[in-house]
Amino acid sequence: MISLYESELVSILPDYLKKDNHVKAVCYAVDKQVKKILDRCKSLEIWSNLPEVDETLLDYLAAELRTQYYSTDLSVDVKRNLIANTLIWYQKAGTVAAVNELVSAVFGGEVSEWHEYGGEPHHFKIVTDNPNITGDSLQKFGDVISMIKRKTAILDSVEIALSASMNIYYGFSLQTGDYITLRQEG
Repeated sequence: MISLYESELVSILPDYLKKDNHVKAVCYAVDKQVKKILDRCKSLEIWSNLPEVDETLLDYLAAELRTQYYSTDLSVDVKRNLIANTLIWYQKAGTVAAVNELVSAVFGGEVSEWHEYGGEPHHFKIVTDNPNITGDSLQKFGDVISMIKRKTAILDSVEIALSASMNIYYGFSLQTGDYITLRQEG
């Protein structure tokens, strides 16, 4: 395939025009201007080059798209992920899939519907293992969820499931017949 950037207008002209110096000069000037235009067009590539877009442009793009849960203090990767999914989430608004994708992108959690945990119909909860969730971010996130979820759906809770491990060593006393804790680590 021929690259437009590397092509030369004079190469497609008939032989009798290739010999004319005036025609060559016009072709050279047109080629230079086409290359300038193509160079400037590279700065317009946003959607096709979202992983390489400058962070300040991400902020403007998010404002234009009204990206859900977007904040300038989020990490660049989360910003790119939110912007890339904005239009999809607007198309899926009101569905469990939209809420689940947003929860996954921002908190790293998932939605659990009422029938999965024994709740009341039309209720759901969010389960995450992200220990960085604070009261402020939780309030903001609740506001965004209320915009995306079905109006009849009710958020019961946001559960933060944390896990830890501990080694406990037990022994058995032959004299008393009791189990005793020998050592605890963790």
